[in-house]
Amino acid sequence: MSSQVPQVSAPGPEARQTGGGPTIDAEPFIGYGGFWLRVVAAFIDEVILTIATAIVHGWAEPTGFVATPFAGVALHWLYEAGMTASRYRATPGKMAVGLKVTDHAGHPLSFARATGRHFTKYLSLVILAFGFVMVAFTDKKRGLHDMIAGTLVLKNATTPPGPVAATGP
Repeated sequence: MSSQVPQVSAPGPEARQTGGGPTIDAEPFIGYGGFWLRVVAAFIDEVILTIATAIVHGWAEPTGFVATPFAGVALHWLYEAGMTASRYRATPGKMAVGLKVTDHAGHPLSFARATGRHFTKYLSLVILAFGFVMVAFTDKKRGLHDMIAGTLVLKNATTPPGPVAATGP
C-alpha cells in the first residue's frame, strides 16, 4: 500500500480553504522576503541584541558573574527561535520590514524547527556567508538555512507603514 504525499507550496491570497474541508492556518502573502529586506531586518535585530547583551554584561559584572561568549550565543538563540516560533512568526526586525517565517506550507514554526533554523545559520556563515547570499538567487528567496530547516520567509499581505516598506517611486 503506497501513499502519495501532495506537493505543497506557500499559500497565496487564495489559500484559505472554506467549506467542509480543513482550514489552513496560513496568512496571505505578497511574495518572498528578498535579500535586502532580510539584511535590514538582521541589522535591526543586531541593534536590539547588542543593547540586550550590553545590559546583561552590565548586570553581570557588579555581581561577580562572568558572562561568557556562550551567554551571547544563548541570548541570540532564545531571541530568534523564541520570536520566530511565537504567534508573531518573526523577530522584531522582520516585523519592522513586514516579513514572517513559516514552514514550507505557510504554517507557524515549532520552537524545535526555529532552533534548527537558527543554528543552521552558523553553517551558512561558515561557508563564507554563501548560505545567506543564496537568498538573492533562489526562486523562493531561500537561504541554505531555510532549505535545511524547510522554511520560507514571506512578505505579509499587509506591510507596515513607513519608509522601510516603501516600494519606491
